[in-house]
Amino acid sequence: MKVLRMLHEGFIENFTSQKLKERLRSKLSSDKIYSFLRDKFADETAIWRPLIAYEIYSRMSKVVNPNVLVKASPDPEDNELLSVAVCSGADVVITLDRRHLLSLRDPKTKEILIEDEQGCRVFRVKVLTPAEFIEEVQRQ
Repeated sequence: MKVLRMLHEGFIENFTSQKLKERLRSKLSSDKIYSFLRDKFADETAIWRPLIAYEIYSRMSKVVNPNVLVKASPDPEDNELLSVAVCSGADVVITLDRRHLLSLRDPKTKEILIEDEQGCRVFRVKVLTPAEFIEEVQRQ
């Protein structure tokens, strides 16, 4: 929630694509999320948290149409996210995706190096968890 608050307050800038927005909305409105919230919180209004989070994300993010198709991950959704990062020139990608995105990064630099078909470096982006991002911001 801290990262979302930073976005809402204009402290950070976020880029997305229409595809990423649609996927996020679908995931946040899933039965799995609502069941989790009903089980975790006694307050019935907790089920509205994902929709509020989506509205902040949607309104505060700049939508781009990636003109580059990154193929760094076996997951097409991750490649869409990395394509948006390349297109927008993002410094950081914030994710909880340990299965793919976080496992692709260099353990020391926490960066993913994007290369073209010839193996030439095209783009480098830091990939952090929300906690790592907050920690890094606090150090600055």
